[in-house]
Amino acid sequence: MAMAYNTPLLQKYYPDKCAQYFAAALRAFNGFETHHPDTNFWKDAGWYDPYTYGLHTWSDEMLIAAANLLEITNDPKYLDWINAELPADMHAMKRWGWNLEGPWLHAYFSLSRSTNSWLSQEIKDSAHATILAWADEIETYAHPYGVPYVPSAYYTVGWHFAGSLWGFPLMMAYGLSQDPNYKNQLIQIWDHVLGANPSS
Repeated sequence: MAMAYNTPLLQKYYPDKCAQYFAAALRAFNGFETHHPDTNFWKDAGWYDPYTYGLHTWSDEMLIAAANLLEITNDPKYLDWINAELPADMHAMKRWGWNLEGPWLHAYFSLSRSTNSWLSQEIKDSAHATILAWADEIETYAHPYGVPYVPSAYYTVGWHFAGSLWGFPLMMAYGLSQDPNYKNQLIQIWDHVLGANPSS
């Protein structure tokens, strides 16, 4: 919700909705601060969760909220949370197995785009570099545009892996760097999703 508030297009066209997002983000973070020490509050869903790496199972999502709330409020308590939960090696925390999506990407994006002067340039630069390394690693896969995954075809366009696991990290890397290599890979994914594949 705080990340949505920080989106310029939403600010421009939906300022009232953004105000609601901000109020809800503050309530949610207050709830987190109230319950984070309570181990009984945090329940596993009962199936594998690739996003539990970090100092705590909630570290990645908390970093998204704290980075964006720091941007909005300039309240140092959010900086304290960031410094306490940020992994020592961001690159090592970026993904789980073949899964290239997830909250860590959003956390690093929020940190890399921060204009808050209290957040160190080293953290911003490390987050930026990790996003680019994340996108670069996509090229190491033998089949970078995925395989048919029938259940997802009912809910999303194209292939299961193409949009979220590869397209989204590439889009962020291109947005941050303007490197045409990322854009060209995105175009290949779009072509594949939109019909340039043998099973379309």
